[in-house]
Amino acid sequence: MRVLLNGRELPGLDSGLERRLAGGVRNGPVDSVALSPVGSIAWRGRQLRLLLGAVGAGVVILMAVNLAIVATSAPQATGYVALAAAIAIAFVSVLVWAIYTLMLGAHRRRVEARPDAGMSEGVAVRVDAEGLTVDGRLASWTALGIDELWVRERLANKRRVTYPERLALSGGGRAVVLDAVLQTGGQGLLEQAWRRLKLAGSA
Repeated sequence: MRVLLNGRELPGLDSGLERRLAGGVRNGPVDSVALSPVGSIAWRGRQLRLLLGAVGAGVVILMAVNLAIVATSAPQATGYVALAAAIAIAFVSVLVWAIYTLMLGAHRRRVEARPDAGMSEGVAVRVDAEGLTVDGRLASWTALGIDELWVRERLANKRRVTYPERLALSGGGRAVVLDAVLQTGGQGLLEQAWRRLKLAGSA
């Protein structure tokens, strides 16, 4: 099995990395849909707009509430507070746009650097106790072997996050590549696929 960590090839899967990839297996299925590179970028863009839009809306609401309080309790200061609120909203808007641009650009670079996964956009993928189902074709976990494992490791809130980013599988008369950036809900899907494979003794 070929193993890569953040794009760097390793001699193999050592016990420390394997331990960081460990976790629980969900009882229910995990469903996903394959994305094209363009579709993946569009999907990520929508996620970021929702997330950062909520942050921006929260700031606007907070400023409006503060302005209403000042207008009620100290009307003579309303003009100054309104000016400060406008400046704060403008600053946050620029900051949100900058973060959106940087994060979407980083995702675009990851997608563009990817080898082709060989899966058409819209193909349904399911991970459950029975096995891996791709486009309606089921392969049991014991029938699958791992040819290649990509692992992504990053810091989030001062905590290290480690998860499978790409799995190249073979068995059941076919080859399948699962890629976290080319699937809806890709990280969760890859984590559960990896843990199911470990449980079946295929990894």
